[in-house]
Amino acid sequence: MELTEGDLKDLLKSWGYPAFRATQVLGWVRGKGVIDFDDMGNVPKALREALSAHFAVGSIECAVEQVSKDGTKKRAYRLKDGQLVEAVLMPYNDGRRTACISSQAGCGMGCAFCATGQVTAKGKTARGADTRAPAAAAVSPRPLRAASSSL
Repeated sequence: MELTEGDLKDLLKSWGYPAFRATQVLGWVRGKGVIDFDDMGNVPKALREALSAHFAVGSIECAVEQVSKDGTKKRAYRLKDGQLVEAVLMPYNDGRRTACISSQAGCGMGCAFCATGQVTAKGKTARGADTRAPAAAAVSPRPLRAASSSL
């Protein structure tokens, strides 16, 4: 969903909805990391259905998900151009969590557990392929620490 709040307000007004619905929708997407319109509890069902028919939140799909026995979650996301980026949530015994979120295909860090780190950095992802929101949703709840491989 690449609309500004103003653009979304204008669109929703043209569909017969009050402008405040745009603020609600963006609050779910940007504030709470919701990626499915059906999860937006205070948005009317008809509007959720219309949004689902015309938009997708984010521009990437989850291609692979792995969960280890220690609770580490790793997802690989496929971008529109076919490249993969990863998000990993690493839980610790004391309750802390660290999320590593790729914002490019390939990374120069070379972390052994991360396939993205084993690929030479290919540069930033395409405009509009913001991996942060879907990746953050994949590794929710919000971590205390985050690392990004956009080096």
